[in-house]
Amino acid sequence: MKKFNLLIFLLIYMGACTKDPKPLTRTDIEESIMVWERFKKTNANSYFFTSVTSSFSSLKTESTIFVANGNIIRKDYYATYRNDNGDWVEERFQETGSNVGQSPQGLAPMTMDDIYKMALEKWLKPDVKAEVVFETDSKGILSKAGYYPEGCRDDCFEGIIIKTISPL
Repeated sequence: MKKFNLLIFLLIYMGACTKDPKPLTRTDIEESIMVWERFKKTNANSYFFTSVTSSFSSLKTESTIFVANGNIIRKDYYATYRNDNGDWVEERFQETGSNVGQSPQGLAPMTMDDIYKMALEKWLKPDVKAEVVFETDSKGILSKAGYYPEGCRDDCFEGIIIKTISPL
């Protein structure tokens, strides 16, 4: 994959976002991208992160993506939910090497560069009236990006929530 210059992409594609209680600014995203680029360089573009989802229907998922030298090498998936009998069910699997991405469950395999790109192209520029959300963790790296469509009722967040990110 060619190196993706996020700052140039940001300047070209980041347009006005929809109304938000705390308006999202280019500076917010630019600062996060700079922090991410430093983190990536410091750790030889080798890291892992966990993306989470939850639903009012009890489904909770965690997808952990492992990246070494910029390449996705592993995906771990974990889910819990209640079945029709009301019993808790757990599912988990691991994909490695060329098998990463074989299952449609959980987060599609993507790097943090891919996530920033998706945030800038899609999640922070919804084509519907929406509340746009962009948050970073304590280090300044993207932890939540997406939107809630106006009139949202349960499970309609479009975007990503990242619970943790650490060097590999």
